[in-house]
Amino acid sequence: MDALIEGDVQMIAPSTSKLTSLIPEWQVVDLPFAFESVNEVSDYLLSPPGIVLEKKMGEKGMYPLAFWDNGFKQMTNNKRPLKRPEDFNDLDFRVMSSEMLVKQFKLLNADAQIEPFDQVFMKLDKNKLNAQENTFSNIVNKNIQHAQDYLTISNHGYLGYLVLMNDAFWHSLPDDIQVIILETLTETSEWEMEIAEEINEESLKILEECECIEIHDMTEDEQKEWEDAFDPLYEEFKERHGAQYIDYLPKHQNNLLYEEEKK
Repeated sequence: MDALIEGDVQMIAPSTSKLTSLIPEWQVVDLPFAFESVNEVSDYLLSPPGIVLEKKMGEKGMYPLAFWDNGFKQMTNNKRPLKRPEDFNDLDFRVMSSEMLVKQFKLLNADAQIEPFDQVFMKLDKNKLNAQENTFSNIVNKNIQHAQDYLTISNHGYLGYLVLMNDAFWHSLPDDIQVIILETLTETSEWEMEIAEEINEESLKILEECECIEIHDMTEDEQKEWEDAFDPLYEEFKERHGAQYIDYLPKHQNNLLYEEEKK
């Protein structure tokens, strides 16, 4: 991120979580159960608060070119099946670099440690950590299923990436080159979305067939318990960054619709 802003590199594709150290408002994407589909995330980034988030990247010297998908995260650990909020007690989770993700687990009386992705398997294998959250594809890619005993299919958090270019470098390019880059990224991003979905489906099948990890599919009642436990994160985010970011989340819109129907 620093290299991009300084112009030492011209283009990177970090996860949205990594933006949060520079732009805390981007933590809205890390809120648990904020989205139920990739389309909801895409729509949110095109909404008024999404446009404001994009503007904040420009203020930091980054020009956003595209949005790429990696799907939804699941929970794994080597202590017990995670079904209820109290099941998280005393677990040590690896998380990406986001204050929101650290708070997410502390709220459930678990600990959270920020570690680079390439260290995840080693930390779990050597019992320096005993839990983590990730997409199916990332779990299989790093063989995490062989260092963990339990997996809960929760789809609780979203993992996506932003393709960013150094703002000054982007504006130094001729218009025709900018058009070619944007056309190419539009085509590439459509392909990336399809491939990400396929790989996650294939990875889930591998996990189901390996007989190496116990899989629990979260029920609706369990999800409601988890969501209720995570409510304080939403309230804290609103107090720190404003309700406007929360108001446009599908979760908030659905709650408003439910309240109207009750009337």
